[in-house]
Amino acid sequence: MKAVSYVRWAALAIVGIAVVIIGLKESISMSKAPIDLNDPSVDWSQLKAGDHVEMDITYLFDQFSTTTRDGKEVVRYYAIPKIESTDQQYYEITDFIAIDVNDSSLNSQYDKLCNDTIDWWNDETGKEFKGESIHFDGIVKKLNNDTAGFFKDYLKHINYDDNFISSTQYELGLFPAQNGNIVIIIIGVLAAFVGIVAIVIKIVRK
Repeated sequence: MKAVSYVRWAALAIVGIAVVIIGLKESISMSKAPIDLNDPSVDWSQLKAGDHVEMDITYLFDQFSTTTRDGKEVVRYYAIPKIESTDQQYYEITDFIAIDVNDSSLNSQYDKLCNDTIDWWNDETGKEFKGESIHFDGIVKKLNNDTAGFFKDYLKHINYDDNFISSTQYELGLFPAQNGNIVIIIIGVLAAFVGIVAIVIKIVRK
């Protein structure tokens, strides 16, 4: 019984420390000047987890995965293509990265941009793209294995081969900055403090 009690408080302390570390890392990343992903000279293949990035999302492809909690959808993942053109007539997709959308009030905006992009991409009349871009400011993070797997399957479904997929950033995602980062860090510190103090008290009383 005592062992279970120790494990409970130790787990609280470990979770608290992990939350503090994650929060501090994100705060440090966000304090750096963002990489402008709309800049055509920026090579997406050089992006890495922890980068602070900013962009106006001009093109958006399908939602390829969702995360649910207690039966309710809490996160959507969409595919962002990097579409480049040298003459405004011929367009080429050179890369993909995911975006994490965890604010349901934005879902309709993302869905509209997705539909507008796909309609334009599949149109053969050469019409001008008129989708409304979405501003993003946040952090690059590595997708979990399941989500990255869904992304890879989606890219295969739209007829990209393994060679192209492996050259993209399908294992990475753009995650919005946490507005309450300081609050999260404080909660982590408190959780770690309570867990450590509880263990010390138990050891002293033993």
